[in-house]
Amino acid sequence: MQCNRRLRALSLAAAALVALPLVGCDSSSGGTIDIFQIARVVLRGPTGGVNSVEVTFTGDPNRTQAETISNFVLRGPTGTPIPLGRAHLLASERKVLLEPQAPFAIATNYRSIEIIGTGADAIRDTQGRLLDGDGDGAPGGNALLQYEFLTGAPLQFTDIDGDQVTIECQIAGHLDLLRSTGNQEHEFWIVDGTSNTIVTGGVTRSALGDGSVRISQIIGLDASDVRLLSNPAFIVRGAQVVAR
Repeated sequence: MQCNRRLRALSLAAAALVALPLVGCDSSSGGTIDIFQIARVVLRGPTGGVNSVEVTFTGDPNRTQAETISNFVLRGPTGTPIPLGRAHLLASERKVLLEPQAPFAIATNYRSIEIIGTGADAIRDTQGRLLDGDGDGAPGGNALLQYEFLTGAPLQFTDIDGDQVTIECQIAGHLDLLRSTGNQEHEFWIVDGTSNTIVTGGVTRSALGDGSVRISQIIGLDASDVRLLSNPAFIVRGAQVVAR
């Protein structure tokens, strides 16, 4: 059982879970290059029963292609697709909400999402530009985001740049982690915690590391004391609390 208390999601919109640049920077002018890309991808629901996947873009997606289910392919550890029931565009948020035919468990069913940016029916924006999914700075390219799932109490792992990370639930509960294999983005779930649960963490910097960990989302208990949010080693800019 995930928990018998009402869940909250701390949606941390600091950066994308994508192993791609968000928007290219023009260093000569200080502006941004106008490219249609993926901004971020996050899962909604408990790790044992994800009920939706949110894909946010840097521009305004065209509704027809954005709501075409075949433009989004979710796969598990063995490559088995996760059947989708609906793709719904939230135009004001530049976001597509993907709903599976049935809730799925991350541990056994989810390791990647592919977003189609090539072909006649591919994702494009309202100006007709194809998705730059592969991050080469040109329209037209599929995005393939791949993940690793970890669980533990405490949770210990090596970040992509070699930093050693430890996060734990004190008193009660443990942590599930979904991390991008292409960058430093992480989603955490506090599992089986209580109102007394305290979440702490630390980062040991490696020779080539930056000594920090980027967190895109923490889903946990109403009253959990998430102390790592005040630790500067954990980058959590833009935190919002959303009732679950």
